[in-house]
Amino acid sequence: MDYRSADKDAYDKDHLFPFGYRELLPYYEWVEETLPIQTAPMTLKEEIFFRGAAMLGLPVETSKNITRAAYRPQENAILQPGGTAGRTDNPNRLTYPSAQGCTFCGHCAQGCYMPLAAPINLKAKRSTSVSYIPMAITADRWSRRGKAITLISDAFATRVGMDSTGNARSVT
Repeated sequence: MDYRSADKDAYDKDHLFPFGYRELLPYYEWVEETLPIQTAPMTLKEEIFFRGAAMLGLPVETSKNITRAAYRPQENAILQPGGTAGRTDNPNRLTYPSAQGCTFCGHCAQGCYMPLAAPINLKAKRSTSVSYIPMAITADRWSRRGKAITLISDAFATRVGMDSTGNARSVT
């Protein structure tokens, strides 16, 4: 919606998301300040990628906002390795509390279950149910401008009503 680069006409305009990146940027920044967003644990794979990007002459991006062709370490909310996590692939040594945070098990996309025996809120990659949802339910208690949400099961949006300036005004 607010993408203005030279290749903007190459994108599908019939199915635009109702909010542009710039409109969502304050929310992304809030999440980065509120949740434990930090440089992701890195492995040899990232080191090789960084070396290749540098050899191509790309600069390292030091801000969170990408404004040019560059590379940077990934940022996410996966808990950093602690204890034996990231130091062994022996499953007997990857049990909480000896292992904490990311164990480099590779199950990020399917759903992280590591470290073994960790409480759900201390798994390396926590789900929405233990990060955003508790914060949203209690937003009025920890933020001066916060408004607590009400969860409605089995509900989904079928239409976002927009006004003439492109701002969302209603949801069905």
